[in-house]
Amino acid sequence: ALEKVLVFSLAWSLGGGLRNDFWNKFDSFIGNEVNQSNLPKGSIFDNCLLLDRDAGEFVNWSTQTPEFVYDAKKSYFELFVPTRDTMRFSYLLRASLLNDRPVFFTGVTGIGKTVIINDTISKMEREGSLHPILFTFSARTS
Repeated sequence: ALEKVLVFSLAWSLGGGLRNDFWNKFDSFIGNEVNQSNLPKGSIFDNCLLLDRDAGEFVNWSTQTPEFVYDAKKSYFELFVPTRDTMRFSYLLRASLLNDRPVFFTGVTGIGKTVIINDTISKMEREGSLHPILFTFSARTS
């Protein structure tokens, strides 16, 4: 399992900051450098590493994506629609926070960074694994 953790960490620490259109090239690079048995089927970026199993297992992000349940009480800006991308970034944010690592989310305006962060932090607060003090900055106001 340690080798899979290393491969997953390598992919996201070095390749995660690349634009999506470069992920295939980075996948090929990793595939040439590591033992194939430590790689998932398909792209490393399309798979999550589940460590709750003995050996660690790669599973597709889509299998970890819950169904969207509409809550009429929430405002439009509070809605969280789980997608493969939101699951990826929530997973990585959660792992970083649980290990006391700093996180910097960047991207163009309107892609859901704040919603992903707020949703993940809210879930962690309900679990008791985090006690947040939140403040935000907006590209539109700061």
